[in-house]
Formats: sequence, C-alpha cells, structure tokens
Amino acid sequence: MKQFKDILRLTIISPELLIGCLPFLIYTFQPSLADVFVKPIKESIGFGLGAAMIPLGLLGFCYKEGLDLLAPTGAKKIILEWPDYPMIKARVLAIFLWCVMGSLLAFIAFFMVSTDSKPQLAIAILVAGILSSATATATLALARFRMREIIGE
Repeated sequence: MKQFKDILRLTIISPELLIGCLPFLIYTFQPSLADVFVKPIKESIGFGLGAAMIPLGLLGFCYKEGLDLLAPTGAKKIILEWPDYPMIKARVLAIFLWCVMGSLLAFIAFFMVSTDSKPQLAIAILVAGILSSATATATLALARFRMREIIGE
C-alpha cells in the first residue's frame, strides 16, 4: 500500500504536474496574458532561447545534486542502507525526467512562437515547462535539506 501511494504521488498528484498545469488554466481563461511574452520572443531570438535554456540549467543543477544524493560519500553512505532509499532513487529519476520534459516543452514552444503557430498557447507551454522544471528542482533541494537533517550533517 505504501508503494502504491508513493507511485500515485510520484505521477498523478506530483507538485510538478500540478504547478505545470497552472499556465494552461490561465491560458484557458486569459489567453491575452501570453501576449506580454510573445512580442519579445518574436523580436529577439536571444530572449526566446534564454527562456528555453532555463530548464536545461535546472537539469544540470538537478544532475549534480541528484548524483550527490544517490551516490553519497563518507558518512552519508548510511543513506544507501535506508529502507526508503529506492523511493529516493525513483524521485530523483522522476526529477530528471521532469527537467528533460520541461526542456523539450520549452524548445517546442520557442519553435511555435518563431513560426507563429498558436503563439499564445506556446507561451503557456513554455511557462509550464519552466515551472515544472523549477518545481522539480525545488523538490530535490528540499530532499537534500531533509537528508542533511536525517544524517545530522
């Protein structure tokens, strides 16, 4: 039962999914809000690519922190014997997946705005990719803080 709840929380009730859906909710009721970002992306390729690179930067951070969490050294090796270590490993892998998906969404959105293919929806996709990656990164950071508390570092 514990494993089922964890899988449910990891997939359907994850904070990354909930936060990632917010831009689509806003787009549904106020699509004109996206126009604030459409113009700068159309005018400057740097602005659009910069926004699309945010999830990639977050992926790099998550890789570094996740690797330290999954392959600890020294006194932190005790975490490998913890009964819930497989849950931590699954979460870190899910965080990597969220960041990769966020990066893909951001680049797809950049392409959509550049080709003028539903640019307002593209902005919602871009913001969803960035927010889900940022939420995944925050989740990993909180896990690192918690691990430090548990092992008394």
